[in-house]
Parts: sequence; structure tokens; C-alpha cells
Amino acid sequence: MLDDSDEFTCLAALNALEKWGTLEQLPAVIKVLDTRGNLCVTAAMYVLATLGDERGTRAIAKRLGQGEDHQAIFALQKMGPKAEIVVAEQLTSSNQRARAAACMVLMNIGTKQSIPLIEAAIRNDPSIRQDGEAAINAIQARVRGY
Repeated sequence: MLDDSDEFTCLAALNALEKWGTLEQLPAVIKVLDTRGNLCVTAAMYVLATLGDERGTRAIAKRLGQGEDHQAIFALQKMGPKAEIVVAEQLTSSNQRARAAACMVLMNIGTKQSIPLIEAAIRNDPSIRQDGEAAINAIQARVRGY
């Protein structure tokens, strides 16, 4: 059903997989990110976030800095700290929007391990200073328990 030519059939299948999907469907859901329209891509990101596998996390993180920024950010935040390492890798992306989006995600899911990576990203790209510093401040507040 994920490869059905009808977008709404694909969307219905993804909605079912968000509740009942297993890692067995992971490769097919990842494929949706590159082959379908925005509705199915967004739903596929939510399925991948629910499944919580690193392969899905990587597929979502690659969408940072692209047209589905907000959906990718939301899906990665839904995954929580287990997405941190994969998201932090985007701090060295050649795409400035991906670096800024990674800071936004890490603001909500990052741990103290992200702080030096964000600081390095800011040194390498001052254009993300505002997002990076906001992420560092939020992480430090969480670590302190505020």
C-alpha cells in the first residue's frame, strides 16, 4: 500500500503503521521519504519516529534543511534524546539551514554531550550563533533541573 499510486492510500497505510508498524516495514517507510508527496513524507517521518530505529532517525535527519524542516524537527523531537547523536551530526552539514535546524532540535532533546558540538558549530558558522546559543542555554537549564 505504501507504493500505491494514490497518495491517500499511502497515507492511510502510514497512519496504520504509526500504531502497528514494526521494524520489518522500516525500509519501505524510509523509501517513502524519497518517492512520495509532502503528506506521505510527513506521515512517514512520524512512523519512523515512532519506530525509533537509528536508520529511521538518519533518514529523518537528512531532511533537515529541506522543505520538510518543521516536520523533521517535530519528528526528531518526538524521538527524544535517542536521536541526539544523529541530529548532532547535522551540525557539520554543508547546508546552513540543516545546521540551524539541528540546533533547534538539540534545544529540546540535547544533553550536555551536545554542548561542545554546538559550540564548535558556532565557531565554524557564526550565522547559527543565535540558534546555537539558545540550544546551549536550554540544555544547561535542563541539566541544572530548571
